[in-house]
Amino acid sequence: MKAADWFVKFLILNGTTEAFGLPGAVVLDLLYAMERFRPEFTPHLTYHEQGAGFAACGYAQASGKLGVAYATRGPGMTNMLTAMADAYYDSLPVMFVTAHSGAAKKQGMRVENNQEIDTVTLASSVAKYAVRVDRGEDLPHEVQRAYRMATEGRKGPVFLDISVSALCGEIETEPVVLQIKEYRKLNDIADDIVSAVRSAERPVFLIGNGVRQAGMQEEMRRLAACAGVPVLSSRSAQDILPDADMYFGFVGSHGTRYSNFILSKADVIVALGNRLAFPVNSPSFRPVAEGAKVIQVDVDETEFLREVPNTQPYAVDLRGLFPALLEQTFSYTGQEHWISVCRELKQTLNHWDRTPAVQAVMRIMEAAEKNVVFVCDVGNHSFWATNAYTYSNASNRILYSGSFGTLGSALPKAVGVCYGAKSPVFCFTGDQGVQMNIQELQSIGQNRLPVAVVVLNNCASAMIREREERKFKGHFVHTTPDSGYGTPDFRAIADAYQLSYHCITDVKALEESGVVFENLPAVVEVRVDEQTPLAPYLPVGRPCQDLLPELPRELYQRLDALR
Repeated sequence: MKAADWFVKFLILNGTTEAFGLPGAVVLDLLYAMERFRPEFTPHLTYHEQGAGFAACGYAQASGKLGVAYATRGPGMTNMLTAMADAYYDSLPVMFVTAHSGAAKKQGMRVENNQEIDTVTLASSVAKYAVRVDRGEDLPHEVQRAYRMATEGRKGPVFLDISVSALCGEIETEPVVLQIKEYRKLNDIADDIVSAVRSAERPVFLIGNGVRQAGMQEEMRRLAACAGVPVLSSRSAQDILPDADMYFGFVGSHGTRYSNFILSKADVIVALGNRLAFPVNSPSFRPVAEGAKVIQVDVDETEFLREVPNTQPYAVDLRGLFPALLEQTFSYTGQEHWISVCRELKQTLNHWDRTPAVQAVMRIMEAAEKNVVFVCDVGNHSFWATNAYTYSNASNRILYSGSFGTLGSALPKAVGVCYGAKSPVFCFTGDQGVQMNIQELQSIGQNRLPVAVVVLNNCASAMIREREERKFKGHFVHTTPDSGYGTPDFRAIADAYQLSYHCITDVKALEESGVVFENLPAVVEVRVDEQTPLAPYLPVGRPCQDLLPELPRELYQRLDALR
């Protein structure tokens, strides 16, 4: 069969049924192969290669399958690089594919063939594997190797630059389903964790997105219930156990107040698939590690180069650890008292930081059916959505651009999530972020995708404006209407892309409007006061539990003294 057909058939056999990209001369053979396999496989047109890359990221996040993005050579490939970096930082299994028609340029030459560029060098720093494929007979080996690299261990993006002649060549062998790796039960490490918990007074599990990467969400739920150990999470993992009795929120510089309080009191921290990504010398978080015994379990041993104090690292896959942990009996000193302390903190602080913006997002999330997936962009609105998710007791999936923090990623990701989850999507974005890939409103509109694009419009680049205010004493540049920043007419934009439009001016108007997200796709503009702060936040140097705006000092001291 044709090599391009072999490639598409391999993807189908291994669970991927969608791809995202734009036509280009050198990728037409691959695109037409995808067309030949309809309806088993569907290529989706996006309107920018970066949008294609982010759509593939969203597909991978939502489905757990390999995402695929394709683009033409030269500028098509370089346009995908930001999405590739986003996938690399967030460990998303995405295969980025481009093609070429010329030989690799001679060393020392700037340009030999128009649009041809050293793609492998460009991709190598943000891909687990990057390869140029010039011969058709090499294609099966390289595709299978790239697939394994993307989906095994710590997941991540891979990059293939395939020659047109290779795609048009013949392959005699049939593609196969790759076998899933088996993991042996890690009894010794489980014994060490149980021993540490039993000797503790105030243990916590600190989970990260690695739990989901390993497919251990249900096992984590069972472990939390049977161990009786409070569970905290990173922000990107807040939807793993949102409705579990032992879950007490996400930690961080914008974390939930009661979560940071609980972390500050812990004497044993068992980090499962969590990178412990705070700066090692952070005066806010380093004392937490120095005052506790830390056990860190991560599939990627390079994460231990961070050298968090008092840490016992284990470079293993959680798929081998959880079966062993679930066979254990957990008990520790003062178990009931420690859990009661955690519940008192949550009950006392559960109503703080509910700004009007947070309340508006809460109302929207509460209106969502359970199958709706929330996708967030980067900016103040993203943290408002994080807090709203916590306070609304939502249990929907909520997806972020985490470590790379890519402004403008949410809208194209929503396209991929819609196809990957086969569910409606609420895309929370800001007035700035939505403009960075606004062309994907065409993808949503023309395909009538069930997506609500919720634009929290404060007519400012507010997150950076707050930085400018602190550093430059209120001298703003390009972050406010008076300093060069502007926003478009979102009603007119919705009309242009044939989307329905709603405008919400305040929380009361939202409650009275009865906006039900049925007439999708839609743009929902939520007007937010320009001065609405990002709260809570942790300035450098303060204890991790002492966020701003400050709690009344008497209340803070009482809660801080709880043990």
